[in-house]
Amino acid sequence: AIANRPDLRAAIFRIEEGILNYKASQKEFYPTITLGASLKSSTDKKEEAFSLKFLNGNIALNLPFLNYHKLKSNLKVSEANFELAKLNYISTLNSALNEIDAFYKSYINDEALLTNYQEQIKNYEEISKIYELKYSYGKVELKQFLEAKNSELEAKTGLLKAKYTLLQDELNIYKAMAGKFNR
Repeated sequence: AIANRPDLRAAIFRIEEGILNYKASQKEFYPTITLGASLKSSTDKKEEAFSLKFLNGNIALNLPFLNYHKLKSNLKVSEANFELAKLNYISTLNSALNEIDAFYKSYINDEALLTNYQEQIKNYEEISKIYELKYSYGKVELKQFLEAKNSELEAKTGLLKAKYTLLQDELNIYKAMAGKFNR
């Protein structure tokens, strides 16, 4: 899943580019031969149409090893660029994994908070019922009963906020893993 991240894919492509550049620099050491040829024929008679009367050609020989120091420095530059691409990939991978880890830890913490809010709501509901019964028997004032009800409503509001935060955390994990996340 993490391999789908655009930054990691770009780093992998840079490594592949570095490998290809290095291989191309190695192949520059070999001599090259260029052959060129041209054929020319003209006739007025159809019997002589396929007979070649003139052949022209040229040969070019390139000996790059005569400029060895330039080739060697180009090879070292290509190798250094490849090593740099590998180091950049490792750095990008580490930061991606750290980002996912941070979001996942936040998700776990907020999941625990959500569980705590659910327990808190149960407790406040029981307290509200107790104060409602006490109020109906005249043991407490209306103010105390309303404060208990208000605490219950505040806990429910906190639960909704915790659910929203949990969804945000899950969304951040999806983003960090390029759209793939399994619990």
